Amino acid sequence: MEADEYLTLNAPSKGVYKDRKSKFIGIAIPIKTETDVKNNIKNIKKEYNDANHHCYAYSIGINKQTHCSNDGEPNSTAGIQILNQINSKNLTNVLIIVVRYFGGIKLGVPGLINSYRTATLEAINNGIIVSKFEKIELIINFNYSLMNNVMSIIKEYSCNILSQNFETDCSINIELRMLYKNVFLEKLNNIKELKITVK
Repeated sequence: MEADEYLTLNAPSKGVYKDRKSKFIGIAIPIKTETDVKNNIKNIKKEYNDANHHCYAYSIGINKQTHCSNDGEPNSTAGIQILNQINSKNLTNVLIIVVRYFGGIKLGVPGLINSYRTATLEAINNGIIVSKFEKIELIINFNYSLMNNVMSIIKEYSCNILSQNFETDCSINIELRMLYKNVFLEKLNNIKELKITVK
């Protein structure tokens, strides 16, 4: 893989595992920021508000900033097991929450480890792993007379245009591969009278 390339899931996916009447629902969600993490955990807790536990782990960014939570389950049985499966698939920019409904029979530490691990793997395996590039979001503001110059550079670096406004004062919101950031900005800065904002 290239320096700015990573593996993640292309869309949310689920997996279910049952053991001695306990039900474990693994929910894998692509994310980009910690705000995404907080919002998704909040939504899952609301959707499964009658569950006994909402354990999770996530990895963010090319450098893999990670965190996990046992949500009341014994140490080493839940959050770290979810995180280990994320790492074993070399995934990032992904949040996996395993929702547990207790069935009345204690599973013990080995049973919990197996259940959280299996529910996580089911969720991952039911999804589609894709290769993506780390990107940066920019907003370019410029006069309409500079349109051809700006669009030429955007096209050269295969930028993804998120939104655009072409009037007297133009604005384009783009995604650019992080790998190209310095050379891209250098070329744009050679064009006078435009403003670049990094989001």
